[in-house]
Amino acid sequence: MAAAPDEAKELRLVDNVELKIALADSDAKLQKLLNLYLPPLLMKLSSPHESVRNKVVAVCAHVNTRIKPSNFLLPVHALLEQFKDPAIGGSYPLIRNFDLMYITTGVERMPVAERIALLPTLVRGISKHGSGHHQRTLFNVLLRLLQHFEPPPRGSSVDTALREQMFPDNETQDSEWLATWFAKLMLLSLNIFNQADKSCPGLSNADVDFLTMDKKKETFTPISVLAEIKVAVLKFIASGAFLDKERYLVALTASTDTNSAVGDPADDVYKRAMASISLEDGGVIAELYGLLLGRPGVPPVKLTLQTKILGLLCKSQKAAEESRKPEIERILDIGLQTTYPRLRQAVFSFMAWVSRMGDSDLTDSLAPGVIEKLRNWLLEDTAASDELRGYAYETLASLASQCIHLVLEPELDIVRFMFRQLRDDRGGVAITIEGALGVILTGIAKKNLEGPVKTSMEDMLLDIIIEERRGTGQAVKWAGRLLSFGSVVGRWVGALSLGMGGTIAEEGGKALHPYHYRLVNPEASIQAIKNAVESEEMDVDVPAGENKFDFPRFADLVTYFFTAHHTLPASFGGGGNLIAGKLPPKPFAAVLAFTKRITIWEALGQQQLDIKIDEDWDRNVDTIIDTDESARTQVEDFLRQQDAGVVTTFLDVAWEGILYDGEGVDIIKNIWTDLAVLVPPSILGRYTSNLPAAWKLLTVPKAETRRVAAMAVGLLGSHPAVPEATLAKLVEDLVAGIEDKKSGAIGAFAILLSRMKMRGRLDCVSSDLIQKGVRGIAATLVDSRDASLVETAIEAMGELAVMTNVNEDMPEVEKVQKSLLEKAKRGHEKAVQTLGYIAFLYPEDSPKADEITAELIKLGENGGVEMAFVAGEALANASAGWGSSAVRRGRKIAGIEWTEGRRGGVRKLLDQFLKRAQEAGGGGKRRTTVVGLLSAFEFCSEDEAVKERLGDAQQAFRTFLTDRDDFIQETAARGLTAVYSLSDEETQQDLVRSLVSSFTGETKQKIQVSRDTQLFEPGQLPTGDGSSVGSYGDIMSLAAELGDPSLVYKFMTLARHNSVWASRAAFGRFGLGKILSSSTEVKDNEKLWPVLYRYRFDPSSGVRQSMNAIWQALGGGPETVERWWENILRECLSGAVRGSEWRVREASIAALADLLSGRKVSQYKGYLQEIWKIAFKVLDDVKESVRLAAMKLCKVLTTGMVRAMEGGVRPKENAEILAILMEFLMGRQGFEAEAKDVQLFAMSTLLQVIKSAGEQLRPWIPDIVEKMLVLLADLEPEAVNYLIMNADKYNTTGEEIDRIRLNSIRASPIMSAIEDLLDKLDGPSTAKLIPQLTKAIRTSLSLPSKVGCSRVVVNLVMRHPVLFKPYADEVAKVLLAAVKDRSEVVSRGYAVAIGYACRIAADKGILKIVEWAKKNYWEGEERERRASGAVLAAVYKHATDRANELAVEILPFIFCAKNDTDESVSEEFGKTWTENTGGSGAVKLYLAEIVQLSTTNITSARWSTRQTCAFALAEAAKSISRDVTLSQLQVLWPALVVAVAGKSWEGKEKVLEAFVSFAVDAKQSLGGDDKKLKELEQVVIREAKRNNHAYRGPAIKCLGIFADGFETLDLFDKTYDIVDSAIAPSDEDEMDVDGADGKSAKELAHGLAVNGVKAVSQAFRPGIIQDERRVLEQVSRVVGMLEKHITGTNIELKTCGIDSVTLVIQRLAQSQMKLKDNTWTPILGRVWNRIFEHGNDLGFEAGRVKAASSLEYFTTVLKRHKRAMDTPDCREFVGKVHADVKKTLDNEKSPVVLRVLNPTAVLLLGA
Repeated sequence: MAAAPDEAKELRLVDNVELKIALADSDAKLQKLLNLYLPPLLMKLSSPHESVRNKVVAVCAHVNTRIKPSNFLLPVHALLEQFKDPAIGGSYPLIRNFDLMYITTGVERMPVAERIALLPTLVRGISKHGSGHHQRTLFNVLLRLLQHFEPPPRGSSVDTALREQMFPDNETQDSEWLATWFAKLMLLSLNIFNQADKSCPGLSNADVDFLTMDKKKETFTPISVLAEIKVAVLKFIASGAFLDKERYLVALTASTDTNSAVGDPADDVYKRAMASISLEDGGVIAELYGLLLGRPGVPPVKLTLQTKILGLLCKSQKAAEESRKPEIERILDIGLQTTYPRLRQAVFSFMAWVSRMGDSDLTDSLAPGVIEKLRNWLLEDTAASDELRGYAYETLASLASQCIHLVLEPELDIVRFMFRQLRDDRGGVAITIEGALGVILTGIAKKNLEGPVKTSMEDMLLDIIIEERRGTGQAVKWAGRLLSFGSVVGRWVGALSLGMGGTIAEEGGKALHPYHYRLVNPEASIQAIKNAVESEEMDVDVPAGENKFDFPRFADLVTYFFTAHHTLPASFGGGGNLIAGKLPPKPFAAVLAFTKRITIWEALGQQQLDIKIDEDWDRNVDTIIDTDESARTQVEDFLRQQDAGVVTTFLDVAWEGILYDGEGVDIIKNIWTDLAVLVPPSILGRYTSNLPAAWKLLTVPKAETRRVAAMAVGLLGSHPAVPEATLAKLVEDLVAGIEDKKSGAIGAFAILLSRMKMRGRLDCVSSDLIQKGVRGIAATLVDSRDASLVETAIEAMGELAVMTNVNEDMPEVEKVQKSLLEKAKRGHEKAVQTLGYIAFLYPEDSPKADEITAELIKLGENGGVEMAFVAGEALANASAGWGSSAVRRGRKIAGIEWTEGRRGGVRKLLDQFLKRAQEAGGGGKRRTTVVGLLSAFEFCSEDEAVKERLGDAQQAFRTFLTDRDDFIQETAARGLTAVYSLSDEETQQDLVRSLVSSFTGETKQKIQVSRDTQLFEPGQLPTGDGSSVGSYGDIMSLAAELGDPSLVYKFMTLARHNSVWASRAAFGRFGLGKILSSSTEVKDNEKLWPVLYRYRFDPSSGVRQSMNAIWQALGGGPETVERWWENILRECLSGAVRGSEWRVREASIAALADLLSGRKVSQYKGYLQEIWKIAFKVLDDVKESVRLAAMKLCKVLTTGMVRAMEGGVRPKENAEILAILMEFLMGRQGFEAEAKDVQLFAMSTLLQVIKSAGEQLRPWIPDIVEKMLVLLADLEPEAVNYLIMNADKYNTTGEEIDRIRLNSIRASPIMSAIEDLLDKLDGPSTAKLIPQLTKAIRTSLSLPSKVGCSRVVVNLVMRHPVLFKPYADEVAKVLLAAVKDRSEVVSRGYAVAIGYACRIAADKGILKIVEWAKKNYWEGEERERRASGAVLAAVYKHATDRANELAVEILPFIFCAKNDTDESVSEEFGKTWTENTGGSGAVKLYLAEIVQLSTTNITSARWSTRQTCAFALAEAAKSISRDVTLSQLQVLWPALVVAVAGKSWEGKEKVLEAFVSFAVDAKQSLGGDDKKLKELEQVVIREAKRNNHAYRGPAIKCLGIFADGFETLDLFDKTYDIVDSAIAPSDEDEMDVDGADGKSAKELAHGLAVNGVKAVSQAFRPGIIQDERRVLEQVSRVVGMLEKHITGTNIELKTCGIDSVTLVIQRLAQSQMKLKDNTWTPILGRVWNRIFEHGNDLGFEAGRVKAASSLEYFTTVLKRHKRAMDTPDCREFVGKVHADVKKTLDNEKSPVVLRVLNPTAVLLLGA
């Protein structure tokens, strides 16, 4: 252990130091002693002896009194080192305290450079000081030092070295500590000194104490100091001394500072720092949460910063983890409680983010509380803005959609709340609420509603709809999406919505149609498919209840719709508006029709599969019971099995539909009659009591109602439950109605009689009465002129004839038949049908029956297609009677088996038509024949004759398949299908073999022709003279004319082709394919399947449809293709090459493309070369459609190859595939193709290859990039060029269009592909790319290619700086040659590329660029100068560090060029200068270079260059004039002299004014340099004497500035002479022409007068003149000039006048003139007159204020003159002045003027 130091010795040492300090008799000596002894003296504070320590303290007290003057410098560096030394300062707190005291005092006195040098020492170990007091003091010292810190250029070597300099060995503890406290400093606000609680957001009390030195206000006094310190800290934190992870928080906290001087730079630092900060870092997120919410003892940060932090948290999944639940809940509370709208908006956005990104555990636990809080807030805070409320609803919906189980609780509280809010909204949030409901709906729609939830949902939606408030539309939508199709409530909702109209009705109507319902429930469709797949795979049945598309049950519908009590919407009105008290017409009709369809649908059972659920589902269901007897039987059975009460209820409601006489129900009036014939007789019998009501309806005006009533009367009146007497009376009344020509009675009579006959009750009425009624109907049919009545009579007569209720021997029958025939010939279809029924009255073989048959055949031949079918049906009916299904249709009654009325004329009819089928004839004959045959087989299939003639009919139909008429083909196809369905197995096999042989071409089609046979449609083969080749005779005539007999055979070949394809087209129509589907002949036919596959891709849409139908019917599918894969491939390849017809080639290529699509290349690798060869060949086909098909094939091939390259293929095989593909793409079939669509294909393919090929593509990269750059231009729409040429027409410019083109290129997939390619470069490929790139830059002609080149260079620099560095100088050189492009966009693009290239270019290369820029600027025209500016701007922007290293070569030039006379050039350079310099400091730094550059070029032969240099010198003078040094003055002065030499030119006055202002500002530096002063005087006077009218005024103004700036110069006489000469009126008349700047001669004269008078006033210096008479004379001359030239109403002249007078009187007052001469009185009087005149100018308030101000000086002069010359004249003058002042006071009303006038007037009146 060391011995304790000797106390006496230590005291002696301290005493010696004290003595030396005491004896120091000068500050210099004391300074030297303190530097030497102060640190050692303080070390003695470590002495163990108290006496020594006390002595040291006493000495320090003495020193403190001696160093109070601020010029004393203390040894701060030594003291700081001592403070930091752990063995000294670290061990003795007393030493530290004194060290720190002197450090704090001394730092403020140090030179700036020495202060900055302390930074490394100061920050080192700052985090390790144990004493908080010491730390905060050091931190405060650091902040003071940083105010002088100027960071080095960002990214420079000096900047990078700062980290090691400040924090050696990467010591992060100090840097992190500083960053933490810097961030806290940014949160500090001095408002705490004005608050009672002294708290600061984001800072604890301890933090505030630390930063403010125990809350001392003077720490940051004045207030601006804090902002300055924050800015300084931001500079420091942005430097290389700190890492992004340290600086981001500082920048974040400062970025929301209300002071833009702090906030703007902080935001810049923040954006740069955040790029490298991961928001998935737990530490970062914890720090952000801490700032946002605060910590124990630390309040949250201010609102704006909280808002910004929330924006960051909205980008982090880490922030939405379950562990953050408490913080998330607190954030919501903040949002709901704050009144700051942006914060609340940010909170809601954050909650939405959490709902999307949080896991299920978080959302499940968080959602209930959050949703409840949001609901309460929405209910309570009604004053919040609509926007914020909208965000709240969106957030609530987002959370609810993620936690559907919360929504789907039995009470549906959340949903009900949303609908209530929508209903009650009075603001503008309704749309947002609807959107929120849509979000929730999307989530719920994926779930199945069951049990109480389903019931609650149904009840709620129904209640909302009944309310008819704002939420009705949404409720209807919800019902359509959530309630299954089987829900009767959902269907009821749909019905109700139909009564509300508009979009609600449109949406609700979907609920009553299964197809539309499925469209709005796609998720249910997907689930149904999944269930089906699962059921098939697992061989289990999926529970039916899980299918949302199940249909409702008939009984449930009837019960709910028609028996339950329903509350209806108020808009439906009362009972008078409802049908049967249930619904308004439209909903009623919809409900009734839907219930009928459900009845039929449920009855069909398995037969439902025959009805496709599509848009026509409703129509197909409605008609099936009329067209399908088995379906009718099923419905009868179903209704018989149903509860009678349910069926009766439905019929009751349907009956109400008949009785309703309003609008909107006509379409459902027939529902009762449709069902009445299907229900059991026992049920129908209940409605016989309705017969009177039906009778009444026979006379209503509506024809549809009368028709339905007639059917009802017939069904009810003929029922056994009706007494015979009643029935007889009914018939009697109907006959009476017939006599009265009542159409209802006519229809009802016929239907009643036919139903009476079927029920065996015809004998209840006398035959005479019946015949009377029949004769009445016949008479009406023949004689009536009422079309409607005749129509009814025709139908009635047919009904009577069917049941043979007409006697054939009645004389009226002949007339009826004749009338019907006449009407039929006019196209009356019902007359044709009834004519067929009349045949029922005659035996089958009678002439009368044959006559009717013949007439019907003629009607079919002469009529159109529709008439052919009507006639065919009539023929079938006439020949078969009740044996025709068409006769039975609509006449059958449930429970009645009617077998009478069958006829045996079918055999005769078949014989007749089969014979006609073999005969030649026109289209009408063939049409009638084939339709007649088809009708016989369709309607009379039960007849034995039909079954016996199947073979003959088959042959006949086969013949018709080749007809050129599509209608005949289709009819023949239907006939063959009918024949096949009736044939036995052997016959079916023969039919199949025949069809297949014809289809595959094994059996040639024969065409039987005569001279008149039509082989082609009219116009199909035009001859050019307006006619066309059509018949066989035309072909022979044309061949004879041309002398070419072979032409006949060529045309016949074409005709055969038409015939063959007509036959094949018919295969797919009307189910012909079904014939083939069940045959074993087809399944294993190796010729059929390849041909059939190819035909599926025929160019003809009809053929394609037919072939696809056959393919599907035969069971063709993926397994079929796989089985016959190679056969199909060979067939397609053969057809593509050897096909003589383009149709075959196109079909083959299209089929081949489909065959190969999706297959692995390895499957057809053996055929690959052949396929490509064929594809290339067909790409050049003469037929465009074939070429397009070939292009599709090529796309398939390339897609397969691309997929192969993406994986699953061996590398060697992959390389082979890539080589084949690239050879195709890069060759004449790809990029080099002439067709643009081919180029596009090659490009799209190549884009895919680039994404998938990886590094294997490297050998092709240079060529691809070059071609893509060219293709950028080729693929641009041609319309762009038109727009550029006609830009003016579209109110735009070519440059604006170019900018749009630039944006499109940047977003182009081609450009993205190029960038992907560049990522794959290596050394060899880069070396190969550079020559091609430079070639592209040199040769590119279009904007897209040029812009593409520039972006390639940029990407090379950014992505491969090492690879590209050797070529950077070379590429930059090429770019320099291209940068002078005519397009501004292109030029800037190349400039940017040069800027990026400079990042890695050599210094020598950059200097060459700078030299190029200078040369182009000094020697070039405007475009070259602008390009020069763009290049240097880009260099500075994109290679800042490199540019800063060469700043001495660049910035002086930029400074000069920014003064260019061309505004666009000046702006280009000016922006660069502003962004990269610090203002006047940079000018001072580079002044010598600026002056040298300017003086070198100021003698240029180009006048604009001279001007630029002169302006540059002028700006330099203005920039440094305030604190110019002598050396700078010496450098700049000669150059300015040169700049103002020579003749005058536009703008020279600015240079002259800058020179003069510079001299005035620098007069201290100018000192007593009389030579320079004299030189400037000569220059100014010389320039003022120039005769240029536009220049003279400003030059004289400069003379005035010069005279005013130098008080010792007496220039009055010279100035007066120059001005007097200049403004004196010319002897000659001058034209009033415009000057150079557009001013007229008069304006120039005014300006000259103003500048001249002002200059004379400024030259007035009475203080340096001893001769009072001379002063008197000068005042007189000034006043005289004012009186002469400064007159009128011009404001500028008035201002000049008062200013000049004020200046003269002011300087006179400030001089020592005694004013003894009598002459002063009149002179002062003239001066006063000017002042008084301006003081009373009521039109110029500013002038009056100035006049009032001048009274103070005038008072001084007046008093002096009054004392010197107390004469009567003087007193009189004073009196006049007083009187004038009083008058002015009386007249003045302006408070502004009076505020100045009153005090000065008081002074004057007291004089």
